[in-house]
Amino acid sequence: MDNEKKPTGGLSPEQEEPKKEQLAPQEDAQADTDTAAAPSDANDEERREEEQESGVKVSPEVEAVAKQEAAEEEEKKKAQESAPKAAKKSIFSSSKFKHGGIATAFTAGFIVIVILVNVVVSILGDRFPSLNIDMTAQSLNTLSEDSIEVVDSVTRPTKIIILVPEESVDQLSYAGMSYSQVSNIAERMAERNSNITVEYVDLDANPTFATQYPNDQLSTGSVIVETELRHRVLSITDLYSVSSNYQTGESSYYSQVDGSLASAVNQANSETLPVVAFATGHGEMMETSTLERILSTNNFEPVTFNMLTDEIPEDTQVIVIGAPSTDYTLEEIDKLDKFLNDDTKELNRNLFITFYPTQEELPNLSTYLEEWGISASRDMIVESDSSRYVVDQSWIISDLLTDEVAFNDQSTDYGYLVTPQSVPLTTLFDGRGDVSTYVLAQTSDQAFVIDPLDTSAAAIEAASEQTGVYNTIVMGQKYFNNVNGNSNLYKASVFVSGSMPMYTSTFLSSSAYGNQQYVIDLMRYATGTTDSSMGLYVRPVQMNAQDIRLTGYSVLWLGLGLFTALPFLVLMVAAIVVYVKRRHL
Repeated sequence: MDNEKKPTGGLSPEQEEPKKEQLAPQEDAQADTDTAAAPSDANDEERREEEQESGVKVSPEVEAVAKQEAAEEEEKKKAQESAPKAAKKSIFSSSKFKHGGIATAFTAGFIVIVILVNVVVSILGDRFPSLNIDMTAQSLNTLSEDSIEVVDSVTRPTKIIILVPEESVDQLSYAGMSYSQVSNIAERMAERNSNITVEYVDLDANPTFATQYPNDQLSTGSVIVETELRHRVLSITDLYSVSSNYQTGESSYYSQVDGSLASAVNQANSETLPVVAFATGHGEMMETSTLERILSTNNFEPVTFNMLTDEIPEDTQVIVIGAPSTDYTLEEIDKLDKFLNDDTKELNRNLFITFYPTQEELPNLSTYLEEWGISASRDMIVESDSSRYVVDQSWIISDLLTDEVAFNDQSTDYGYLVTPQSVPLTTLFDGRGDVSTYVLAQTSDQAFVIDPLDTSAAAIEAASEQTGVYNTIVMGQKYFNNVNGNSNLYKASVFVSGSMPMYTSTFLSSSAYGNQQYVIDLMRYATGTTDSSMGLYVRPVQMNAQDIRLTGYSVLWLGLGLFTALPFLVLMVAAIVVYVKRRHL
């Protein structure tokens, strides 16, 4: 029969073919999925075995999810194993660690820099003393202009030997005044001029050192200034001095370090020095040690000799006779006259004499002075004007007359020139022959004279009715020309001072009076060494005055502000800046 029976529930060949075509892509995709997610561990193998045993086939989607979960589990396991290393790496690479480390390094570096700056400044301060700031009101640790001029002129090797162990300089003192100023000034001189060197010698550790200077009294604190020409020894009293005020009973302390050291350097380097000879042998009443020290400090060479038995020292330009108690012999007068009238020496020559009210009459010496137009009585001058004397009416203040005789090229204000217990001096003529006379100092017109042996109130009252002007210092002078064919003029001068006490320590050592500078200028004028390069005035500087330029209030604020609050504020600002920057990271 044409009609064949078709199997029921089946598909015709035409229908099966499309079905295969539809399944083929799915099988290919499944194959690809199976390949991409091929099992690589024991769990996948166990799953297949279970499928085969159970006869249940797992769908591809479920299998893909399982594989994805297994992969995530594997990644998590690996992440847990590497977590410690990653954590360590993150700590060191974090911004917090980086900025914290920078802040710590900055702080440590700042501290190191501060320490290094202090070390460098300390080294430079020792090497270059001028870098150290002088805070003293009187500039005690700074070279004066005169000292700078002297130091700059030094051309030969000059040693400043300080007889103190170097490590003990800051510990030594004299009358409460620190000795360190000596070292400071000496070191600044050496810094300014390489020809000057500073050495320190411990006399206790080097006892034989003093034998090199047998004629000098060396002690701890002394200073030796030495060149190939000569040496000069400064005692500690040449560097510092103490003066008492008779009115208040208080003591004043003075430093002469700057001037004394500069003068010693100048003297050690000078080719020649004016010789001032102090005559002895007649019971001289004037104590001359202070005057000798001052002259020595100011570039004169003081010597002593016996007028009766010794010859006048070679190259002497000034003979000092300090209020002798006995008269001079005719032979001694002749020796003086030959000295003053020697027209073969190309230098000035001078006689310097002082008197005292209770002094014996000296007929031979007085007669010789009259030849120079000068006469001295034995009365004593007193002042009735209270503004013209100090302490006592006999401690009179004299006026200087410089119209005809100027001791230096500048108009110098000597302040109070005190001429205590002075005898009145008289000029016998203005000019006679080749001798001329000059008044150098005199009293006010309110002065009067009394008998020094009768100082009763009645005697003083009676004498005060006759007041007038009295001379206290006078000079007789003459000139020499054509000496050894030299066209220069040379002077022979006789200076007479009615006041012997004005040249003693009380008035020469105190800066309250102008006596020291006056006598130095007088000696310079007499010897013809008025040029500043030939001498250096040593001015005492009071030490127990306020030694800091700032007021106490200023010092308080300087200490609290600059050295206490300012560093703290700087650190606080720096800390705040660092904190704010770290907060905004």
